[in-house]
Amino acid sequence: MEIDLGEENKYALCFRTGDINALTKMFQAVKDIEKIIRLGYNPDGLYMNEVGSDSNIAIFGTFPAINFHEYKADGPGILCFHTGSFISALINNSQRDEVTVSYNPNLKKKKNELIITIKRESSSDTDIQYSIPLLEGERSMYEWKNSAIIKYVVMVKSDIIQSFISTIIQTGSDTSDTVVKISINENIVCFECIDGVFVSNIRLAIMTDKGKQEGVSIRKKSITDGTVSKKFLVRFMNQIIKFMNINTNDSVTLYMADDDSYPIIFQINVGSLGCVRIAMGPVTDN
Repeated sequence: MEIDLGEENKYALCFRTGDINALTKMFQAVKDIEKIIRLGYNPDGLYMNEVGSDSNIAIFGTFPAINFHEYKADGPGILCFHTGSFISALINNSQRDEVTVSYNPNLKKKKNELIITIKRESSSDTDIQYSIPLLEGERSMYEWKNSAIIKYVVMVKSDIIQSFISTIIQTGSDTSDTVVKISINENIVCFECIDGVFVSNIRLAIMTDKGKQEGVSIRKKSITDGTVSKKFLVRFMNQIIKFMNINTNDSVTLYMADDDSYPIIFQINVGSLGCVRIAMGPVTDN
């Protein structure tokens, strides 16, 4: 569903949060996919929507206004800037520092700048201010609204997936073409490396809460009927791991959908600010 961001920026934006660590890690993860980021805003909150250059990954971020310490946007708009510039302003700050991000298109001298102000926890009298130049960018942005039928939704610990992908990479497999098959139903989630160079088969099976209640055996070679199963390239899974580093001890929500373009969606929390959903395109027969 397209978000109405207007034909030009007419409204100011200001938001303040203490969740600076999660914000920094999110933009670090985005940087590997897109060097220039677009941040949409309206009175309801912030939005992010980017598609990787090869279209195998689509990112949808939603950050409701209510989750910020302070948030004000009188109308819609969109900000476009270098991801690295934003990271540079946040990277060397304490987890307990506060950041205020502001933009006002009505200021003549700073109408094309994003102002970032850091309030140090250790020094209440000192503020550090950064100015980031804004760029021209595409105004169309879409909110995550999967029109396909969601067949399965499960929660998985992020560190488990991270360990599995890291194991594949550490075995020396050629990750450019290595494929991971993800299979999911209401009882079991299964990740399987099926064509590694040095290790022919690595398999990770995770029991869902329903599977535990039903007493399903996790040692079976295959999982039961009704399973949705797709293949994905490891190099794109490795990019998703960087998003999981935002909250290393948190759970990841997996959606499996009847959608040929993006059949699997990883939902990852960004601290207390909201979440990003990363939709992955599968390996096709061609």
